[in-house]
Amino acid sequence: MKSLLVFFCSFLFLGCAQAQFQEMISSSRPGQAFVPSTAGLKVFQLQSGINYSEFSQGSLSDGHTWNQANLARFGISERFELRTTIAWNRDEFTESANRTSTFAGISQWTVGTRLNLLDSVNKQPSIGLQLDFGLDWVDPAYKENVINPTVTLLYAQPVFLGFLLTSNVWLSIGNDSATGYVLNFSRSIFSEKWNAFIESYGKLEDRTLEVRWDGGLAYLINSDLQLDVSAGFGRNSGLSDWFVDTGVSIRLHDRNEVTLQK
Repeated sequence: MKSLLVFFCSFLFLGCAQAQFQEMISSSRPGQAFVPSTAGLKVFQLQSGINYSEFSQGSLSDGHTWNQANLARFGISERFELRTTIAWNRDEFTESANRTSTFAGISQWTVGTRLNLLDSVNKQPSIGLQLDFGLDWVDPAYKENVINPTVTLLYAQPVFLGFLLTSNVWLSIGNDSATGYVLNFSRSIFSEKWNAFIESYGKLEDRTLEVRWDGGLAYLINSDLQLDVSAGFGRNSGLSDWFVDTGVSIRLHDRNEVTLQK
């Protein structure tokens, strides 16, 4: 407990360091990868999306899910932010006996923090650290989905041909511990307003590795508003699944006030 308190205090101390305010919104949408940058001092950012997915496990079962997720971020300093995610699901499953079950309600509620440890300068990497804690305030049907405390290392660096590499490695700690990765390549296309990405992501749990792929586009309407669309799929141990996703990221701030206090 003492070591955890020391770690948390160090986390807060480093978060008080200054970093440069970003002229353009930096969102983790679309895709699975989290960027190392934070929202910025006194900046509120909302990332919201709708996801439809289907899965099939041969003759055993199949189903589909509607998911609506909202991530709210607020910058305590230029390097440190508070964050919370609330998601709502509607799931329908059909088993081999043609028995259909339907569940709906709040499926996920997390709170957390992100710390930007290193800013990207020229072609140097950007590094961040993220802590997330799952809350038990979800619908009874989704109690088993409550996320254990999760630590994620965030890394981003320009690589070749204009591509940006964003990678995450995460570890959840608890009764159902697991670890995973995200490897994302993105770059501007057509103009600076358009961005495309492709990524691989996976989870290792109970000595079983599941790997999935996705890709998509983001369009920057202005410096504080972005739209996106993406799709992905996976085939693991007889389970096939795919999804389509669309969303929006919006940033609210007083630019003049933030600039004066940098």
